[in-house]
Amino acid sequence: MDFIAVFKRVVPFFLTFAAGLAIASFFVPLTAPSFKWESKRYNRGYHHKCREMQSEVELLRNENLRLKLEVEQIRTAGPGPEFEVPTPPAPQTWKRPVAIQ
Repeated sequence: MDFIAVFKRVVPFFLTFAAGLAIASFFVPLTAPSFKWESKRYNRGYHHKCREMQSEVELLRNENLRLKLEVEQIRTAGPGPEFEVPTPPAPQTWKRPVAIQ
């Protein structure tokens, strides 16, 4: 391969790459990323939300345990008092109206 053939392949690649970077710079900043995650989390109240969610989870666990114990007590108590469920009255049927002639 001679110099002209390499030049014809390399130059369009770099021109296309530069054009792609130029177009992408309109949508994405080309600066170095900042890895200051901790400061952003503190500023947004991340830890406050996390503590709030942990306390809510603890309350839900306690309520779940209380309900499980309540169900277990009902199961061990045996059958409840027997009572008769009243039956509802039968629905009334309607008669088709007679056409007047």
